[in-house]
Amino acid sequence: MNIKKVLIGSFGYLVQFRGKLAKALIIPLLILVFTAVYPLMATSESWYILVGILEGLAYTLLAINIHRILLIGEHSVPAWGEVLPTWRVFRFIGYSVLVTLAVVPVAFAALIPVIGIPISIFGMFYILSRLSLIFPAIVTDQNLNLSGAWKASENHQMLMLFVVAIFPLVLAIPEFFLPNSAEIQVFIAILSAFTVIWVVSALSVAFKLVSESWETNVE
Repeated sequence: MNIKKVLIGSFGYLVQFRGKLAKALIIPLLILVFTAVYPLMATSESWYILVGILEGLAYTLLAINIHRILLIGEHSVPAWGEVLPTWRVFRFIGYSVLVTLAVVPVAFAALIPVIGIPISIFGMFYILSRLSLIFPAIVTDQNLNLSGAWKASENHQMLMLFVVAIFPLVLAIPEFFLPNSAEIQVFIAILSAFTVIWVVSALSVAFKLVSESWETNVE
């Protein structure tokens, strides 16, 4: 039932706030288009690091603006979205690094013969799903840490695994059938961005549903 609520609710939010989202997300979307086009024109490999940083920043801005608009309201961000570095942005990036570090040890399970790779993939997605509530909490300025996010998701493990792992993989299926050519990289980047937008919207709805049943209040 909650999965159905997430699917319907996330799509409904995107439709409801489409005008504000279109304006607030235009800058990070343009950055993503640039990061897709630039490697086609790049003559120096030293710039690839900058492109990677810009891409990560763009996805961070996408997530922050979407979460704030959907969970707080369209007046929670400036007219063109939150694009300047703030404590919220740095905290979001910092916790992204911490979550990544939490996943790294499980990746070594891939070294186990035969069964290592599926165990590693499932383990990484499982940890990500249990900790991902930290991101909408950060964006809405709530006091939640990684252990709190793990505890909050304890009774909603299947829901969070669907939102963080299964749903994004299903949305990404069309990308697997597109040719890996330079000419289509921009289209793939845009398609990936819209996948992220819907997944972040789904995470916002899941966060709202889970927060309603927390045993302890999140301040």
